[in-house]
Amino acid sequence: LFKNLNTILSNFSDLYCVISGVDDISLLNEYHISENYYERIRYKIFSPDEMKMIYKISSVTCLVCQDGFGMPAIESLASGTPVIATDNGPFTEILEENSSTFIYSDLCIESFINKLKEALKTDKSRFEMKSLLTEKEIKMFSEEYVADQYMMFIKMAIQHSNRFLL
Repeated sequence: LFKNLNTILSNFSDLYCVISGVDDISLLNEYHISENYYERIRYKIFSPDEMKMIYKISSVTCLVCQDGFGMPAIESLASGTPVIATDNGPFTEILEENSSTFIYSDLCIESFINKLKEALKTDKSRFEMKSLLTEKEIKMFSEEYVADQYMMFIKMAIQHSNRFLL
C-alpha cells in the first residue's frame, strides 16, 4: 500500500495516516509520496500502550504487513475499531469479512479504496462493534488469556526439547 499512498490520500481529503513500525522519513521518499501529503502522515515505532490508544481513536485499522500472529487485528477489533486486511497472508486465517472486518485484494488498489470507503461509512459505535464479539471471544482475546496461552506453549516446547537432549 505504501507505493499507492498518493492515490489513497488523493481519494480521501480528510484522511490521516498513522504508520506504525516506521521511524524514518526515507520510507516516504522511497515510495515517492507527494510532499503535499506529508502533513497527513505520522509514523513512528509505537509502544504497546500507545498502540492501544491509537486503536481506540482510529476510524479504521489497515493491516498491510504479514504479521503471523494477527494480534494487531485482534487488538483493533477489541478496541471497537474496524479492520481492513489483505487477502494475501495470515489474516484470512483469523478474519472473515463482516460488518467490522473488510478484506481487500492485495493486487488491486481500487479494492482497497472501496473497502476503506465501506469501512469509513460503517459509523457504528465502538460499543456496537464490541457487542459483535461473544463473551467467549472476548475472553479468548484478553491479554491474560493470550499470555497464558504463550506460557503454556513455551512450557510444552521446553518439555519436548528436553526429551531430545538426553
